[in-house]
Amino acid sequence: MKQECFTDHKLEHFNEVLFSGDKGTPVLFFVVPGGNRCKVNAKAIDGIETFLIEAALAKNPSLSNIQKTKLPNWSISGVVRAARGQPKKNAVAFRTALGITKTKRL
Repeated sequence: MKQECFTDHKLEHFNEVLFSGDKGTPVLFFVVPGGNRCKVNAKAIDGIETFLIEAALAKNPSLSNIQKTKLPNWSISGVVRAARGQPKKNAVAFRTALGITKTKRL
């Protein structure tokens, strides 16, 4: 964890946000994949990291990450990486069937 979370580079990003003048409370989440905790599944961790960065970019396009910020070039209209605006009824039905409650720009 020390190698991933508390490197000088990551602390610089954190400090930039802290001292930018924006209001808010810094929060650090620890995400642990399920399953056997004795083995490190690098492929699963990489997939989780990629997904979380994509989700963060959808919420905050000015995210300071450099790596893994190129979003895939596909979308599902009204469901995933959809254009702004009201989705069509069939997209809403599809989202409901999949349990997706809100359109994300992932």
